[in-house]
Formats: sequence, C-alpha cells, structure tokens
Amino acid sequence: MRVWFGITSVAVLAACTPSAPTMGVEQAQTYCRAKVSKPVETNVNLGVGIGSGGKVRTNAGLSVGVDVNALMSAEKSYDKCVMKNAGVAPIAPYLQPS
Repeated sequence: MRVWFGITSVAVLAACTPSAPTMGVEQAQTYCRAKVSKPVETNVNLGVGIGSGGKVRTNAGLSVGVDVNALMSAEKSYDKCVMKNAGVAPIAPYLQPS
C-alpha cells in the first residue's frame, strides 16, 4: 500500500510541474503576436470516401474557436503566451496592428 501511494504521489507531482520552454523569446513573440492578433480561428473540413458496397460517402465539418482572453485584453494574452512558450517575459511589448 505504501509503495502504491509513493508511486502515485510522484506521478501527480510530475504531472503538476510546469513544462519547459519550447522556443526562444523572439520566436515566441512572433508566434504570440500572430496568435493574439487573430483571436477567431475557423477550420473547414470536407471529405469524400467510398464505403463498403461501393457507396460514395461525403462529410463536411466546420469548427470555430474564439480566444476570449485575446479579445478582452490582447496585451495580457500576449505576455502570458510568451511566458508560456519562452519561459521569460517578452522583450518587445505587444503593439496593436493598425
């Protein structure tokens, strides 16, 4: 029982640790600036296939994602995104596209 509790505790602690930075600060700023300046994202999927018996099947899909934080406060969302991806605060501030 103690061994199981110890293994479970270590697994939970490992899952709660923050992830390592995934890119440099300049890359993160570029990525986050693009992400924050376009807070609404749409994806359209169309497909055609042949099923069993030779029947043609079609499918379509539409998904819309909205980043509410970027709509409310673009500067905060940009800072948070850079911190998450680079592990440090942004060097250059977010400038609203004109």
